[in-house]
Amino acid sequence: MVLAHGGDLSADARARLQTQRAYSLYVVNEYDGALAAAEEAVAEAERAADPVRLAEALMVLSRIVY
Repeated sequence: MVLAHGGDLSADARARLQTQRAYSLYVVNEYDGALAAAEEAVAEAERAADPVRLAEALMVLSRIVY
């Protein structure tokens, strides 16, 4: 819900929320949604230029694609 109406959120906040969403979807075996969310999290983290946020997003993405 927050992401659907989160146009005013910073890239860092969107990256954090997408990372959490991706991991949640991964845990419940919703791999297609998890992959899309993780890829978006990585893109947002890159826009935010935050290496820690990017590392978190990449760790979740790596779990999904492995």
